[in-house]
Amino acid sequence: MKYIILLFISISTFARPVGYQGSINGLSFTKGKSSENTLHYSPKYYYSFGVKSFLNDDFTYKGFYGSYLLKRWNLKNSQSNIFTYGSVGQDQNRNKMGNYGIQADYETRNFYTLYSFQKYNSKDFILDNHIFRLGFAPYKAGFNDINIWMIGEYSLIDNNVTPLIRVFYKNVLWEAGYNPNEQVLFNLMFQIMY
Repeated sequence: MKYIILLFISISTFARPVGYQGSINGLSFTKGKSSENTLHYSPKYYYSFGVKSFLNDDFTYKGFYGSYLLKRWNLKNSQSNIFTYGSVGQDQNRNKMGNYGIQADYETRNFYTLYSFQKYNSKDFILDNHIFRLGFAPYKAGFNDINIWMIGEYSLIDNNVTPLIRVFYKNVLWEAGYNPNEQVLFNLMFQIMY
């Protein structure tokens, strides 16, 4: 049972905005011409703080970031989480800009689903997006094994589905995909424990 709980925690660590207590977490999400990067520290398992940037053709944003685990359900064969997160900073014109969002996920060792809402807001620019994910693992793997997931991601802002593959091993996760709008998706997440 301990083994299964550790596996669920490790899977969720990479799918969520807060890491293990005492960890440093790096996240880089790239899709098409947009890139979002976050580096944060988690003093406790339920919150983190750090820095965040977002770049695309329309705007550039840099700010200070924070996230908080609102609720977690650890069930016998599954786990669910609800997180909130936000940041404050400046856009490329030095206008004050904010970012906030919420994320909910549910997963077992074979099934994964996620909903995420995120909004960027400044006096010159507003961007909000809803993302839905549904995925499955073709086989059950242990924490010390390579884990593979097949995921479909629907992004409301792009109005398309991106099929992707998620691979993770211990504290590193990467995702790669391609959609009909000729957008390449590549995400990289890592965690350093202290």
